Amino acid sequence: MVPTSDDIASLDDNDVDSQGSRSRSSSGESDSYSSEEEDQEYEDEQEEEMEEQIGDEDDDQEECSSSLPVILTNPDVLDCPICFVALTAPVFQCNNGHIACSNCCCKIRNVCPSCSLSIGSNRCRAIENVLESIEISCKNIKYGCKKTTSYNKKHEHELMCIHEPCSCPHLGCDFVASSKQLYMHSYRAHTYSAISFSYDSTFSVPVTNGMEYAVLRESTDKTLFVLNYAVQSIGNVASITCISPSSVKKGFSYELVAQKRDSKIKLESFTECMPRWSKYVPHGEFLLVPSDFLESQFLLVRIQKGAQ
Repeated sequence: MVPTSDDIASLDDNDVDSQGSRSRSSSGESDSYSSEEEDQEYEDEQEEEMEEQIGDEDDDQEECSSSLPVILTNPDVLDCPICFVALTAPVFQCNNGHIACSNCCCKIRNVCPSCSLSIGSNRCRAIENVLESIEISCKNIKYGCKKTTSYNKKHEHELMCIHEPCSCPHLGCDFVASSKQLYMHSYRAHTYSAISFSYDSTFSVPVTNGMEYAVLRESTDKTLFVLNYAVQSIGNVASITCISPSSVKKGFSYELVAQKRDSKIKLESFTECMPRWSKYVPHGEFLLVPSDFLESQFLLVRIQKGAQ
């Protein structure tokens, strides 16, 4: 039997429907498979995040178990009861348990001042372990120091701390801050009460009757200096002080020159570093100028960084 055109059209329609059904089925299977993959990836990511969180919690627990926050209600308990300086190893104790630092043991000739027993041969290991275990912030933290040290290194660090606070040298001003903050304070609050200069340049400082000091303000690295001046029976004396932490040792050299016609008197020296300056008669090395020598009524000053 020969198929008619209607039969052929019917077969074609059936084939199209069957292919469409298979295509939809295949597409559905693909979509389902893709969705399962995404779900599995999401679950894997969630597991990894949970493992990381658990690991972090374990690390935090380990850190907490290895270090504990400690509050000393009386920090002086870790200071030597004789010199009142922070204890450092070695620490010695007598048989009654009284303690002293090694320096004080020598000063008291190994006799405990509390009970008169011998002290200086038995170490107090418990206190030494405590001193090494405690971490403490520098007392100059509010002036910019972020250093933390073990308690037995506290005194050593604070002697060398560059953030030691400095006092304003202008009389009547009680401002205290780090040396750099102090410079900005002087620039803003005492603008016209200081003489500005630059390193390695000679400048003049007027010397008037009753003058006791002059504040000098260096513009390059923002450092303050004070020209100390006093009238004594032997003549006029002058020197220069740097307003900076005590840890700065001989960082600046200077020249002071007084002239009279063709004669001059000159001092070459180093500045004394002083965080808390107060009015005083120059001591140590100073320029001595006879009373009738300052004909020009000014001193020539030159300050340099480092050695001359």
